[in-house]
Amino acid sequence: MKSGKMPVHAESSAVVGKVKSGVDILGEVSWGTHLCMFYETWHDLVDILVPYFKQGLENDEYCMWVTSKPLEAEDAWRTLRRAVKNLDDYVAKGQIEILDYKEWYTRAGGFKADRVLRGWVRKEKEAVKKGFRGLRISGNTLWLQRRDWRSFSKYEDKVNRIIGGHRMIAVCTYMLKRCRPSDVIDVVNSHQYAIMRKDKMWHLIAGTRYRTALEAMRESEEKYRAIVENSPNLIGIIQDGYLKYVNKAACERSGWTFQEMTSPSFNFIEKLVKPQHQDLVRENLARRLRGEQIPPYEVTLHTKDGSEIQAVVHAQKITYQGKPADLVILADITEQKRIQDSERKAREFAESIVETVREPLLVLDRDLRILSANSSFYEIFQVTPEETEKRLLYELWNRQWDIPELRKLLEEIVPLNTSVEDYEVDHEFENIGRRIMLLNARRLYTKGNKTELILLAIEDVTERKLAERALQESEDRLRITLQSIGDAVISTDSHGTVQMMNSVAADLTGWTEDKALGRPIQEVFHIMNEETRQPVENPVTRIMREGTVIGLGNHTLLVSRKGREIPIADSGAPIRDQHGNIHGVVLVFRDQTEERRVRREIEHLSSFPQLDPCPILEFNYSGELKYINSAAEKILNQLGSAGKLEVFLPADLDVMQSSQQDVFEREVTINNTVYLLHIYLARQFKSVRIYAIDITERKEIEEELRRSEAEHIQTSTFLDNILSNMSDYVWVADEDYTIRYLNKAAERFYGDVVGKKCFKVTRSFERPCYHHGIPCEVHELLEKGKDHF
Repeated sequence: MKSGKMPVHAESSAVVGKVKSGVDILGEVSWGTHLCMFYETWHDLVDILVPYFKQGLENDEYCMWVTSKPLEAEDAWRTLRRAVKNLDDYVAKGQIEILDYKEWYTRAGGFKADRVLRGWVRKEKEAVKKGFRGLRISGNTLWLQRRDWRSFSKYEDKVNRIIGGHRMIAVCTYMLKRCRPSDVIDVVNSHQYAIMRKDKMWHLIAGTRYRTALEAMRESEEKYRAIVENSPNLIGIIQDGYLKYVNKAACERSGWTFQEMTSPSFNFIEKLVKPQHQDLVRENLARRLRGEQIPPYEVTLHTKDGSEIQAVVHAQKITYQGKPADLVILADITEQKRIQDSERKAREFAESIVETVREPLLVLDRDLRILSANSSFYEIFQVTPEETEKRLLYELWNRQWDIPELRKLLEEIVPLNTSVEDYEVDHEFENIGRRIMLLNARRLYTKGNKTELILLAIEDVTERKLAERALQESEDRLRITLQSIGDAVISTDSHGTVQMMNSVAADLTGWTEDKALGRPIQEVFHIMNEETRQPVENPVTRIMREGTVIGLGNHTLLVSRKGREIPIADSGAPIRDQHGNIHGVVLVFRDQTEERRVRREIEHLSSFPQLDPCPILEFNYSGELKYINSAAEKILNQLGSAGKLEVFLPADLDVMQSSQQDVFEREVTINNTVYLLHIYLARQFKSVRIYAIDITERKEIEEELRRSEAEHIQTSTFLDNILSNMSDYVWVADEDYTIRYLNKAAERFYGDVVGKKCFKVTRSFERPCYHHGIPCEVHELLEKGKDHF
């Protein structure tokens, strides 16, 4: 192995043996190695992956390269062919595949982690069966969409956990500029090592050890200090040959204070490092300053009181306060007993956390037998450990957990390393009644993965589900109410995008709800000043800015989608969440066309109230008289001592005041006279103005018309009965000699002749005196107005 190479071993690998990686920074790697690479250009991909696959072909391994932009399959073939002169021989041998990502990751219409994972395992088995030493793969992730990131990250975790048991080496490539800082941490955490170019050199970063410190370097200064300060490792920053920073653990273990260790006079090598290791530390620090990669090494430290600490040193080049520096992490390996004690304390701490969790928890073996449960489980389900432990889950309490689908999901957790998330159980439980539970289950990892356990968490969501249903019912009622009221309603989100509108709003704006949803409010609710014809600031913008309830000014016109101009009255209010934050606006408006017409009529008539023969009155909202004209006074005087103002005041005044409407009509009868009251709410003056019109005569005429119509119908029916039963022939013709009616006797004699000319029907009379073919007697009746012959 050349100088600077670091051996890489897959953690917990069940397959032993090393192979050449072909990449200088890696050297030899073990089967089961899972790496990630961060690149910036396609040249970076060529720099690592071409020698990586060239070595794989020479190692007699099956190679599979899944590509995407910026280095697609055709380019990959071309660059690899330049490096491997006999590439066609390997292709003919069936030793290499170069695919587009659509042929592997998304070939079923979308990314499915389990399908892709099973595909890798199948490829490995096929490769070994064909006589190849193993499988060497690489997949580019530039195709990955943000919505798929979480599922792909879980997939990477699964690969990292199972790859150690396979003759497989994998390099997953990520474009650095497409990754957020948190994404980089996720990627590094799900791989054993990460390859990254910095200062034109490739660097290898451990992905599973000391993640806390490495992740902290990518966080803000505040988070960095919080994480590093609480780390059990001894951490320091060396810059210009001096300690610039040490964490709390370094101070506590060494016995020196922070001020002492960071003083320019503090020679940390002489003060902290045993003499036999001081030259080694100086040499490695000098190499780090030259940019060389230094593998972990062991040193012996001595504390202020003279005791010794055995430590493993890990150094990483960083930028601190704008200048190059070294981050040094010392892992204490002094006493195995201390490590064991820490593990015991950690286990006790974890167990105490489990016991304090409010949700019921169960630990199951792979056969779904209950090994233990926390106190919340026994308390909530009202059972004892004797009734629960060592029993199969699906046998509990009259087999109420024996649900085939749930049982199948749980049984797949250990062999397939899957999980159960938010599985809903709606059941009548034996001791606690009908409840809705959400189940979540995962495989538990223990030391060496020698035990196969399942952690099952049970969350009672009955109240939440009932509340959700009640909320849905409330929302449904609200929607029905909004669709039923007479005012127009539109609601928007905080960006002014239409989220809902009722049918009245749809009629006035000319937009159907499905067409308006998602559009800017200015497009749907277009308003302008009636007098200036200039656009008016949309109330949603103003409400979002001021955060208060507002109303439109006078003379506002709504311009519908088809250009119709409608005078409206409007108010708007912010929609706030439980924390008071505005997340939308609701507008309520109405058509004022009819109100304006009535108001103009009232105002016109009220301009000469004392001369008006119709009663005119004005009350305040408390019912006190503010104005009355002489016509109204005359009516009240006619009532005598019994005369009261209440005869004009509407009984439902309080209902009118709470309405969005300003103009109303009511009928009242006073002294046998019927009046139509035009009622106008002058809200700005908090008064009620009433204009009464005498409609008694109109009512009497309407009643007389109804009576005449009834008498006419009765007379017509009577005459029709008489004529229909006469034995004489009776027919009726109009002035054009057209027959319009025949009684039954005439109809039997003449037949159906209605609509025909009478002179074509009655040709023979006793006196054959004709006038143009018409008997003279008929002519005398029709033309000369005689009443009979």
